[in-house]
Amino acid sequence: MSIPTVARSRDLLATIVGSLPIRHLATVTQPTGDVEEVPLPLEGWMIQPDPARTRSWMLAWTFDSLYFYGYAAWYVTSRYSDGRPATFTLLPPENVYVNATTFIGNAPFGAYTIEVAGNVIPDRDLVMFWSPTEPLLRTGYRAMLLSERLDLSALRFAANPVAMGYLRQVGGEPLSSDELSELAQAWASARAEGAIGALNEFTEWHESGLDLTKFQSLESRQHQALELARVCGISPYLVGAPTGTGMTYQNAQQAQEQLLIDARPYIECIEQTLSASPILPRGRIVRLGRHDDGRVETAARVSQQVYLAVDSGVLTRDEARRMIREAGADLEEDNA
Repeated sequence: MSIPTVARSRDLLATIVGSLPIRHLATVTQPTGDVEEVPLPLEGWMIQPDPARTRSWMLAWTFDSLYFYGYAAWYVTSRYSDGRPATFTLLPPENVYVNATTFIGNAPFGAYTIEVAGNVIPDRDLVMFWSPTEPLLRTGYRAMLLSERLDLSALRFAANPVAMGYLRQVGGEPLSSDELSELAQAWASARAEGAIGALNEFTEWHESGLDLTKFQSLESRQHQALELARVCGISPYLVGAPTGTGMTYQNAQQAQEQLLIDARPYIECIEQTLSASPILPRGRIVRLGRHDDGRVETAARVSQQVYLAVDSGVLTRDEARRMIREAGADLEEDNA
């Protein structure tokens, strides 16, 4: 990934997905009809799906496959006594071929087979994740190609001598085209090595009057960074792309909240796939995230609202400090 905006988008989203622990829950329907999620002890694969890799690596690269290819494949390497999968390994997406006649989005419709390195793998030995969004390598191809060409144009400009211009012969015996090319190459090499060059009395250097910043394509590259943020499905300000609005994140907590929103389609794809049969029996599900995620987000919003109230003069600083302390005490009671 040599395109900075794409690399930054992928790394931010993969990091947030990989940092989320797997929670094991039972769904219990109350007499009122409400469904309550009750925490359960973790199974071994929920702590480390692949014995040879960390959970963070497994989830981050599962996201990577979903993000760029539109699907991810876990191969079942062992099972519990009841036949349910116990350990997995992530297959390289470029080696996985989905053989089907019809697709709905990224997922095959009707009968299909999965081939890995030319071998058909039984369905029971694979857990397939189908991304809810189109793969970036398909939707972002033209945007990434244009960005790469703009970067290459800027690279060629950066490799040129400090000042652009041309050499003109003003006297002496006329030089041939080959001799002129050799002279220009020698001059360019001398300028690349140092700021001082030497010419005889029959040759003059004329510096170009062009605006050199145009050769760096700064405006075009900034606009393309915004386009890449759009196709990458990430908020532009998180990757430093111009947004055209005043929307920015105020602190690390708010940035993390926005990342969770941007990564939500992939998080839910992983959750729902791992909650399905035959991985878990009916009535049990998994969630990615910490128990206090909702409360932390609520506390962050309360803090932000308090600061805005102080700025507008609705609250004094002492009143704001008291409200934030009370919110923190409530959180401690909830976590006790």
